[in-house]
Amino acid sequence: MAREAELAPEGFRQVRLQTGNTLIKLMDIALPPASVSDQFKPGVRWLTFFVKGIEQTVSDLEQKGVTFLSPPVSVPKTRMAF
Repeated sequence: MAREAELAPEGFRQVRLQTGNTLIKLMDIALPPASVSDQFKPGVRWLTFFVKGIEQTVSDLEQKGVTFLSPPVSVPKTRMAF
């Protein structure tokens, strides 16, 4: 997933902490991109939202001016967009 979206070319290690319905994911990117850009900065952060119909959600948000780093990609058991 991270390789396909070009967020972590060599993948990453992830630790998940959960309390109640809140899930916090800590990620250690194996080999972050060499240059800092608008798309990636050390300490990159994002929120995850679970939605039904990701393609339509992405399309609706793009029409409202949201820019995605990748189109929806398939990962085991789900699809994601960054």
